Amino acid sequence: MSATLNLWKCRLGELPESLWQRTELQVLILADNELTHLSSRIGQLRRLHTLDLGHNKLASIPDELTELPLTE
Repeated sequence: MSATLNLWKCRLGELPESLWQRTELQVLILADNELTHLSSRIGQLRRLHTLDLGHNKLASIPDELTELPLTE
């Protein structure tokens, strides 16, 4: 299974629950969608070091993001 998932410009309003089972993910691209909410289950993606949430409609992000090894 790939360690990268690119969902750029997929017009997603919400993310599928199956995404949180992809614990091998290191790179997750969610830019340019219609997301208004990000599940706290993102904290399960412990290997995630790159996350692109740009150009969505998020009003907040879950605290669980601080537990991930995201790079600047």
